[in-house]
Parts: sequence; C-alpha cells; structure tokens
Amino acid sequence: MKYIRYLIYFGLMVTINYYLSMYVTVDKKLLHSLLAFIILISVAFLLITIEYFFNRKVHKSCD
Repeated sequence: MKYIRYLIYFGLMVTINYYLSMYVTVDKKLLHSLLAFIILISVAFLLITIEYFFNRKVHKSCD
C-alpha cells in the first residue's frame, strides 16, 4: 500500500514531463529545455518536501 503513492508520484512526474516537452521545449532551444528541467526539479522537490512534512506529522501523532 505504501508504494502506491510512489506510483502516483511517478505518473504525475511523467505527465508533467510530457506536457513540458509538448509546450515548453517545442523548438528545442537550450533555454526552454533548462526551463523545463527547472520546473520538473522544482515539482519533484515540492512533492518530496510535502511528503516529508506530512509523514513527520503522522509519526509525531502516533507517539
């Protein structure tokens, strides 16, 4: 059950990567590719940060 959230995260990242490649990096310029990379990394960092704070609150409430 705990691995389902990783599957959801993976699906979300693939979807974001697909739309970034469709709309941001259409002309294959380096600046647009870097922008798409930065957006993708920031979304991944946001997901990791949210999960960290959520899991920390859950574990604190169990103690």
